[in-house]
Amino acid sequence: MSGKVVEGSIIGLVVMGISSVLMPYLAYQKRKIGKAIGSKALESDGFCSMVCAYMSWTVLAGIIGTFALGWWWIDAVAALGIVYFVVKEGLEAIESARSPMDSQCSCCKKGNS
Repeated sequence: MSGKVVEGSIIGLVVMGISSVLMPYLAYQKRKIGKAIGSKALESDGFCSMVCAYMSWTVLAGIIGTFALGWWWIDAVAALGIVYFVVKEGLEAIESARSPMDSQCSCCKKGNS
């Protein structure tokens, strides 16, 4: 069975490229400012923003693999990478909801970025 290369979008490639660069910077700045002003919420949000960066990199790898190499199947592999992050975050949110004393998901805790 052979696949068909997905038609691409330059806009999609540009958005993922920008996101892949800006999200790690944004995560760093949130953590830095959060520490400076003593805001654990902002600091924790910085760690969660890094998870967003990981997802952007996964999507970008899929886009590049599809367009540059013609690997029609790489988009599905990249989607599975995104599923990992979605399931992980969902399970952490459920765990956090069950434990009101610990309101931060583990992705947001220092050292689990």
